[in-house]
This record gives sequence, structure tokens and C-alpha cells, in this order.
Amino acid sequence: MESVDSGNNDESLEDKVNAKLESIKAAAEAQVAEVDVSAGAVPSATTSKPDASTRGEVSAATVARMMGLATANELSMLEGKLDLLSSRVSNITAKLERVLTGISRLPTSTDFDRVDINIGSLKTLIKESLEQLSSAQKEKATSDEGTLNRATIMSSSDED
Repeated sequence: MESVDSGNNDESLEDKVNAKLESIKAAAEAQVAEVDVSAGAVPSATTSKPDASTRGEVSAATVARMMGLATANELSMLEGKLDLLSSRVSNITAKLERVLTGISRLPTSTDFDRVDINIGSLKTLIKESLEQLSSAQKEKATSDEGTLNRATIMSSSDED
């Protein structure tokens, strides 16, 4: 039963809203005057009773606002925003230039190639030096053994 009652209330509410909308539309249509564009005449708003509060003239500022043109205040506000934007862009440009100078100081692939070649040549020099050192030590050891063997041979022959 409650759903039926609420349905009736909803329908009556919808009817009331529709009736109100129709009355508003009718009143608005009664106030709209047809414009003869070819004649260049601008009609004034017509009402059933003309009174002093209704003006037939429209100011240029109102026409400009209706056309969507910007006012002086809006233009100055836009100018301020553009100035702020340009200052931010110049700040970003300065920061990017600093980053680019920092990046230009970093080593490039050719620098790494040169370092790699130098490291390779150092490795070969170290290997050659180690080989020469080990061969020199072996020669010294063999020459030391030879003198020791002769010395022991001489000392053993002296004892006989």
C-alpha cells in the first residue's frame, strides 16, 4: 500500500513540475520579441505592463559579456598569468641549460674506449713485466744453484 501511495505522490509531483515548467515557458515565450535582422532594429523587451525598472537599452559592456569578449580586468589577469608562465618557462630553461652543461662534462663512449685501451695496454705491460721478472728469478736461481753446486763440489773434494 505504501508503494501505491508513493507512486501517486510521485505522479502528482511530476504533474506539478510539468505544469510549472509549462507556465514558465509560456511566460518566457510571451516576453520574447522577434528580431528583424534585415531591418537592423533591436527590439526592446516587451511585457504586459511596461514599468520604469525595465530598460529598452543595453550597455556595451553587457553586449560584450554576452558575446564572450574579455573585459579589461580579465585581459590584465591573463597578462599576469602569461607573465608568470613565461618566467616559469625561463626558469625551466635555465635549469635545463645547467643540466646540459653537467651532462656535457660526463665521459662519452670514446672516452671509455680510450680508458679500455689504456687498461688493456697496462695489463699486457704487467704480464710482460711479470714474465721478465719470473724468468730473471729463474736464471738467478739456476745460477745460484750452479755456484752452490760448485762450492759443495769443491768443499767435498777438499775434504778427501
